Amino acid sequence: MKMSPPLNSMLTVPVTGIAGSNSASAETNKVTAVVAKTINGHLLVALTLTTFALLSVSTTTAKADDFELAMVIKETTNPYYNATLAGARIAAKEIGGTANNYGPTQSSGQAQVELINNLADRHIRAIAVAPSDPDAVVPAMKRAQKLGAKVVTFDADSGPEGRPFFV
Repeated sequence: MKMSPPLNSMLTVPVTGIAGSNSASAETNKVTAVVAKTINGHLLVALTLTTFALLSVSTTTAKADDFELAMVIKETTNPYYNATLAGARIAAKEIGGTANNYGPTQSSGQAQVELINNLADRHIRAIAVAPSDPDAVVPAMKRAQKLGAKVVTFDADSGPEGRPFFV
């Protein structure tokens, strides 16, 4: 009989070597990972996003309750992204933060570039991108990283020079 994991499975994993990790103690080199099962039965592994969230919180003076994971999606009319948002919100809640979808009503690489740049200008510390145009978003993703954001891709990938991880 195949058993599914509980809605929130807690794991502690080392994050030594993850981009941006410069903490000295073994205690701060551990993160809590949340594996959340979304409403559509898809398994959303929020490990990387939560890792970036915790690293982002630990390397600044801001509190976890100030944390927002911005998910730049292909289009707001696709119900798949409601399911991924539900999983991301479970993970963000575990650290006292929030997660929100940002996207155009119709898939557009240029609209995503504008959204990523806007989020970077607002100093959002974690941005997950599901690129409509894998090449168009790379410069904006690199800019967001230079401004201090942790950026990953999910659902679809960009050029690897634009992100350290594809979830």
